[in-house]
Amino acid sequence: DVRENEEFSASAIEGSISIPLSHLGQDSDLKFIQEESLTKEVFTICKSGKRSKKASKILSQYKIQSRSIEGGIEMVKKYCAINNYKDI
Repeated sequence: DVRENEEFSASAIEGSISIPLSHLGQDSDLKFIQEESLTKEVFTICKSGKRSKKASKILSQYKIQSRSIEGGIEMVKKYCAINNYKDI
């Protein structure tokens, strides 16, 4: 989740990890993501999809494959509401 910490605290997908876009270039975060990407698929998400798209582009520069969730957390919330899933 590449939203800022305040946004993440207000609403987050269970099991997601917060690394704000503004911190994404830090070596410790990149190393963590590189290690995790060896065994897990990496998805990026934000409020509407714009920051997550930028985050995926940054990650690709470091040879880390990721997928940006189009529509962001707002789209996930709508999907959950329409399909009567527990809110995230």
